[in-house]
Amino acid sequence: MLHSLLQSGNEYGYPPRRHSPPPDWDSYSPAKAAVLHGIKLAGWTFGTLALAYVGWVAGEATVHQHLSRETLTHLEQRHSQRAPQRRVRLPAPEFQLADLDIPRIGLAVMVSEGTDEGTLRLGAGHLPGSGVPGRVGNVVIAGHRDTFFRSLRQIRVGDTIDLTSPDGTYHYRVEWTRIVDPEDTQTLGPTSTPALTLVTCYPFRYVGSAPERFVVRAFLSAPHPGIQEKRFGS
Repeated sequence: MLHSLLQSGNEYGYPPRRHSPPPDWDSYSPAKAAVLHGIKLAGWTFGTLALAYVGWVAGEATVHQHLSRETLTHLEQRHSQRAPQRRVRLPAPEFQLADLDIPRIGLAVMVSEGTDEGTLRLGAGHLPGSGVPGRVGNVVIAGHRDTFFRSLRQIRVGDTIDLTSPDGTYHYRVEWTRIVDPEDTQTLGPTSTPALTLVTCYPFRYVGSAPERFVVRAFLSAPHPGIQEKRFGS
């Protein structure tokens, strides 16, 4: 019926149907086929190398996190075997500063000294010159939004952040979150009370270099038994 309908269309002045010419099989020469094969092979090679690189980076970070936790455990044992010192020692480069844990959002990452790209590729990084866990001052920790700090997008005011260093575990409570410009560094400055500041890029799902920063500010929930009360206060 469809064929007869198309045939009847000629009665109304429609031009006759013209058949397309057969494909020119000579155009598919061996040279063009070789080029297409080379393009496909290059695509597969690039994809394989990209996946291998991602796997290598993820594996390196996993090993680093495991070894860092073992190092922290060893340092905790050494610290518990000697009398606590009142003098605060600043962390040296490459030092495993602490274990950062936010139970409600499932974030757990080791924190090393430094915020360079190599450090942040393997974990979170402590901003050199900022405070140390449990002491008066602002502990600033940075991390990548697409790896270790991905779950920060779920954080809420009131959440507990546990920061375990060689001399003990300190509990911080989230007071606020902000979105700031990269040039706004006020939140990274020192504080008169024990504070913790987490920084990552924003928006979390932005492709490329993110234009803003996501900041989490928390304060120490209670004085640590090993710290004298005079260390706290404004």
